[in-house]
Amino acid sequence: GNIGERLKVGYQYLKKQPYIFLFGIVTHAVFVVTLLHVFNLAPLYVTQHLEAPAQVFAISEVFYATGAIIAGVAIHKIFGGMTFVKAIIIMMLITILELVGLISSTEVWFFYLVSIFLGITNAGIRVIRVSYLFQVLPNQVMGRVNSIFFLSNVMARIVFLTLFSFAFFHHSGNVIYTFLILSIFIFVCLLILMFFYTKITLNKEPNEG
Repeated sequence: GNIGERLKVGYQYLKKQPYIFLFGIVTHAVFVVTLLHVFNLAPLYVTQHLEAPAQVFAISEVFYATGAIIAGVAIHKIFGGMTFVKAIIIMMLITILELVGLISSTEVWFFYLVSIFLGITNAGIRVIRVSYLFQVLPNQVMGRVNSIFFLSNVMARIVFLTLFSFAFFHHSGNVIYTFLILSIFIFVCLLILMFFYTKITLNKEPNEG
């Protein structure tokens, strides 16, 4: 069917499964933040806050990719025996610490370190998130439900991009306030996930890696 029909099917299914809908929305938080960081904020952060040359940003991309590869290969082993949702909660908490670290540090080596861990947490959450959704969603609605989640992701990025386009964030090192806002965003999503933890994990098997 067309896009409208796919979204309608996904919406109708999620309307009957509110906790899956909740899980799908809030666990996209780190992905939203990572896309904003990699494509929009990191270059500004390197220039304004670190006062470092452009190659620092380029090298950070290599570290980020390395972290993503580590997550893809080993994330199920790292969190083996733990429920999918608990593993995601831990990685969301680590991501908040990463963002707070970017605010407080002016060291290039620390920026590289955060880039590695951001690659691990973002890719790790995506891998585990998909594993959970495959466990709880029928195959025939998987694509349609993911269309709803993707749309929410795009809308969140548009909101933040609009906010961060204000001149305030582009002067005098004020880019660090974008990371403060994004860390609060992840923290709110984390609290929601923790509050509904029992409902989301009810009758679901742990991640046995």
